[in-house]
Amino acid sequence: MKNHKVRRLALLVFLVILLAVTLSSCYRIREKQYYADESNFITDTAVVESILYNEDTNTIYLWLDEIDAAYQDYTFKIQGPNASVALSNGILQKVEVGHEITYISAPGYFGDGYCMPIVAISVGEESLLEFSEGYNNLLASYE
Repeated sequence: MKNHKVRRLALLVFLVILLAVTLSSCYRIREKQYYADESNFITDTAVVESILYNEDTNTIYLWLDEIDAAYQDYTFKIQGPNASVALSNGILQKVEVGHEITYISAPGYFGDGYCMPIVAISVGEESLLEFSEGYNNLLASYE
């Protein structure tokens, strides 16, 4: 009797894990389809409220103010190869709290805590990440 309950519990746990993995991959597919359409990306200017670099994940997080009303949140990220490019171009030295930046991102929001990816960023006339490179790197991250 006890063995039967353990098997039922194990099956339930397996089904919950399978459902979670399936739903997670559905979000990735939706994101990839959304980002594959270049017309979803908009150019905007904003004021930097905060900037943080996480070395472990090679991700630069930006909290922005005075953003376009199309965005549902003010948290953005530059990740992976795009972060490496921006870092090599001096983003942590050239972007500070209070600075105005120009960036390109897409306002799609894929769940609570989601950070929108920045695929181009510049300060003044200086580009720290070009759109063509940033966009291609973002799409490659979904393969």
